[in-house]
Amino acid sequence: MLSPVWGILRLITSSLGRWVVEEGMSAPNPTEPFYLIVTDHDRGVFCVEGPMTDDRPWEAATREARHHKHRITCGPAGTDRDALAAEFRRTNSLAGVPPGSILRPVE
Repeated sequence: MLSPVWGILRLITSSLGRWVVEEGMSAPNPTEPFYLIVTDHDRGVFCVEGPMTDDRPWEAATREARHHKHRITCGPAGTDRDALAAEFRRTNSLAGVPPGSILRPVE
């Protein structure tokens, strides 16, 4: 799962049956640092991780947690930590916890 910061991607099939990835929006600079929301739905909390330029380690850690029956998700992402946290808290009514409190990716 790609974070929203990378844009919207659509998979389409060609007449030959191959998968083609088509960019739906212009993607921002992939090296621009961003922040990522990590949510623990079992405990009802979230944290803001980052800044980072790659969310793949977080996505892998999230998949591993879900494999062990934990309801953890990544996203949304944004470049303004405070605005991202405030909007997420407002729309989801979850408590914030310090970074690294929910999971840590293997580096």
